[in-house]
Amino acid sequence: MSLMNQQIDVILREYDKIRTANNRIMDLRKQEVYLRVPKIKEIDEQIASESVNWLTASLDGAPSDIAVLKGKLAELSSLKDRLLKEAGFAKDYLDPVYTCPECKDTGFIDNQKCTCFRNKLIKHLYDGSNMKNAVPYENFGTFDFSFYSDIVPEGKTLSPLANIKKAVEKSKLFVHNFDKEFSNLLITGNTGVGKTFLCNCIAKALMESGHSVVYQTEYELFDSLKANVFSKDDPEAGSRYDCIAECDLLIIDDLGVGFNNSLLNAEFFKVLNERLLTRRSTLISTNLHLEDIKNNYSERVLSRIIGSYDFIEIYGDDIRKLKKISGGQSNGQAAGKN
Repeated sequence: MSLMNQQIDVILREYDKIRTANNRIMDLRKQEVYLRVPKIKEIDEQIASESVNWLTASLDGAPSDIAVLKGKLAELSSLKDRLLKEAGFAKDYLDPVYTCPECKDTGFIDNQKCTCFRNKLIKHLYDGSNMKNAVPYENFGTFDFSFYSDIVPEGKTLSPLANIKKAVEKSKLFVHNFDKEFSNLLITGNTGVGKTFLCNCIAKALMESGHSVVYQTEYELFDSLKANVFSKDDPEAGSRYDCIAECDLLIIDDLGVGFNNSLLNAEFFKVLNERLLTRRSTLISTNLHLEDIKNNYSERVLSRIIGSYDFIEIYGDDIRKLKKISGGQSNGQAAGKN
């Protein structure tokens, strides 16, 4: 069984537990109400009996009987509501208890995954990703500015230190305004300057505020797109694509190679475009220049990025090389962070 299918099975078992727990709540509520107002138990039994009669009459097609039974059910429900109120209970106290009223804790609406199911799947994808291990150490609270020089390089107006401080503040503003203003980010810079670290800072901050975040390297993203194109009958491929399309924030880290495949590049554009149309934010990090993005992917991809993304440029020395020299453990503890 594939990892995705294992995760789906785990989620379905979670729904079983949720329904069992909520049914237990309902049983306890009924016991409480029946103990205090025995008449309500009699009414529930009458409602159950009359409902069967109503269903039988409906199948037999007897309009007059249906009308009478419908009136009886209405009277019983009204009496039950009055007795509940008089006993100090809310009108809906004996209504079914659902954690997700939309899908009634099944995970599906008309055979389509409910939003709650997709959010659970996104969380499971996060739990199984490398990002889970990174974000405890790579977040705004652990950002170390000491790896950035305060000397202004040739051709720049800010030092790497002043520039990264500006980039971090812009990233924090992106998080702060996430639910207020729709925006996207493109983080550019050479290898080793802290792009992935900054992505993880943003991811952790948004996940802590209850947002769904999907992290994909370029290879992982195109592998998901390929599976969705060539394995359309595979529910796992569809689930992976749903997560990419519908998460609150999609992070595409280390965009840089391209796959020289017009079909997959078209699918890449489709993802970016659909997320723009549905106003779901995307964060891309890359060491490419804008012209390289056009050449490696397409002019349409570049056009969407230029027109709809805010840019953050990071520059400076390769932090991984500096760490080897200094023995430091900040801004990308794991080897290969960029």
